Formats: sequence, structure tokens, C-alpha cells
Amino acid sequence: MIKNYLKEKEFIERGIKEAHKLYVSNDFVVSQKAAFDLVTTIDISIENYLVNLIKKEFPNDKIMAEENLSDTLVKGRTWIIDPIDGTVNMSHGIQIFGTQVALAIDDKPVFSLIYLPFMNASLVASYGEGAYYNDQKINLKTFGEMQNAIISFGDYTHSSSEVQQKQLNAVKALIQKISKIRMFGSAAVDFSFASLGLTDGAMVITPKAWDIAPGVLLCKEAGLIVTNPQGSDYKIGDYGVLVSNNSELHKLMIESYK
Repeated sequence: MIKNYLKEKEFIERGIKEAHKLYVSNDFVVSQKAAFDLVTTIDISIENYLVNLIKKEFPNDKIMAEENLSDTLVKGRTWIIDPIDGTVNMSHGIQIFGTQVALAIDDKPVFSLIYLPFMNASLVASYGEGAYYNDQKINLKTFGEMQNAIISFGDYTHSSSEVQQKQLNAVKALIQKISKIRMFGSAAVDFSFASLGLTDGAMVITPKAWDIAPGVLLCKEAGLIVTNPQGSDYKIGDYGVLVSNNSELHKLMIESYK
């Protein structure tokens, strides 16, 4: 069990589970958020619920949330909220989605929690204290041979043909060297599975902090290698992140993204 940010952990975990009981059901409305992207009344309701809780409990903290609040990280304590990560899955009845939250101080995530309702799982990380799965310490797992490795990919972008081509190039290069590639449709799941050793790595290509920040801290604290696609230390705002449990695999992932 973490000691630092324990108050924040208990508060936000309770809030997320309450929000899911209140709002996650078959009765929701889907809207077109943007081209190729959806939003539902569940996303908005959960976000509003968590934002209001944070404002009451931590009135001096800032908040960056996917649906309604600023996408620019501010200095000081800032909560980063993704109310439903995997909205398209959820809207189609695919139960592979989650809610993820990070607390950043001066642009650096110091606490995160990913809740995966389909696994009844809370994955928690606190800077310098490790990562936990339902309050049990996560120990790094690695694979034996490259040919048995599994990597998951985040969704292909629609906003940049250049980035999309790099993603496709990476898949083509990696599939010649590793066993399997998976696409779950949720960054929360990508990072959670990698941290637990269910997969051996993940490549998530997006600049959006609410997609990446919670999982980056989780994977770092679980002992995985975490960089941006160019191999440098990941910083909030970088266009994507690579995580893996093996240095040889990580090098291969960097080389593939060209």
C-alpha cells in the first residue's frame, strides 16, 4: 500500500467507483465528438462527477479533463482526468475500457490510478513507491525470447497521415520479430496490461496527457522502460510513448517507428 498520496488515492478511487455505479449502464446517448471520435453521456457525467468532487475536496488544485476543461497543463497540483478511456469500445458494447486519473505537480505525474471495471481492478502508482494492483505490489515480469513477445498498439491516428504511416511501419517491422500484436482500443488497458506482464510492451502514439500520464507513471513504478518514440525520457506533451519490460525489445520498438 502506498503511503504518499494515500488521501488522494482513497478519495479518487472511491469517487471513480461511485461514478461507475451511478452512470455506467446501457442507458446512454452517443454523440459525434469529432471526425472518427465519439463521446457519450457516460463520459460527460463521470467527468463532471469527479471534477465536482475534486473541487470540493481540493479547492486549490487545478484540473485538466478530456471533455470540458483545459488541455494545457498548469503549474502546481493538477488533476488529469480521462473519464472513459475506450469510449468507442464502450459505445459498441465492448467492455474493454477504464477510467484513469493522474495527479501532476509542475508537469510531473506523482500519483495515478487506473480503474478497469471489466477486471474489477484498480492499478495505483505513487512516485518512488512502486505500482500496485488491487493493493498488491506489482513485480516486473519479463519474457524469455523475442519471438514470444506481445506488444499492444494504441489506435491509429486520423489527424496525421505521416504519424499514421509511422504506426503502420512499426507494425510491419515488429511483426517480423515478435510473436503477436494486439490493439485493445484503450490506453488504460495498454498500460495496465504491460505493467502486469500480460503484454511485454505498448506503443501509444498521441500527445494527449489524459491518455498517457496515468499509464506512464504506472509503468515506470512497475519497473518498465518508458520513453518517447525517439528514445528520450517521456515528458508530458511528447507525441506518444513506448513502454516495455526488456531493453532489447525497447530498442526494437524505437527502431521500428520511422
